[in-house]
Amino acid sequence: VPANAIYAVCEWLKESDAYRMDYCANLTAVDYPESHIEVVYHLYSIVKKIGPILIKVKLPREHSTIDSVTPIWRGAEYQEREVFDLYGIDFTHHPDMRRILMWEDFEGAPMRKDYVVEDQDVLE
Repeated sequence: VPANAIYAVCEWLKESDAYRMDYCANLTAVDYPESHIEVVYHLYSIVKKIGPILIKVKLPREHSTIDSVTPIWRGAEYQEREVFDLYGIDFTHHPDMRRILMWEDFEGAPMRKDYVVEDQDVLE
């Protein structure tokens, strides 16, 4: 799905009588260091007992931004924060976009393949 269409597609999947995707079970990212980052969504319909529907969105490695789906599925809030924290992807219109696992002064995105681990044995 194109990044600029993710909100509309997800909203349609939730509201459509054919799908009724009422549960976002998983929202994560995958880093392809030579080309891009993907945000991956796993959607289910509890009402219709169907799923998963898998959605992938390719984003550029630099300035990775995508619309938040938290207004559609409230359960996506913490998952988007985790992806923001670990992969550096910014979710626009997210109600509380801040780190969830790393401390506020942490620099970088530790799940990206180009992340360089700092030397924990060096005292500053």
